[in-house]
Amino acid sequence: MRPPIRSRASSSSTRLPAADSSRAATNPAAQLAHIADAVDRLNKINAAPETTGSIAPMTTAPMTTAPTTTPPAEPKIVERIVEDWVVQDVRGDRALVEGRNGSLFEVGAGSILPGVGRVEAVKRQDGQWVVVTARGVITSGR
Repeated sequence: MRPPIRSRASSSSTRLPAADSSRAATNPAAQLAHIADAVDRLNKINAAPETTGSIAPMTTAPMTTAPTTTPPAEPKIVERIVEDWVVQDVRGDRALVEGRNGSLFEVGAGSILPGVGRVEAVKRQDGQWVVVTARGVITSGR
């Protein structure tokens, strides 16, 4: 059988001063100095450049010419026009597309067209509405 609660409490209270006395032995100034040393070591580690040897060091030679970059041009209607599919109408970001057997599909970005794949975008290009898909472009045929 267990000892009464008072005797258990008194035995645990006799252990507490020993734990407190060990904490009192380390003064706050010593703890602060220890923390400051740890922070200094971390700062030195972060300040040192990491060398892996996988990338050659940069040379400081000035560039003689400015790099010529051309902005990517808006892709034109490519040769990959999806045959037997026609954009009938567009409202906002949705398009009404007629399939090869005359069936109509309302699609938007993310929709799946059977046999054609995922619709990437519905947009106006070269004066006509197009539906850009994974397999090519569906045009309005006008």
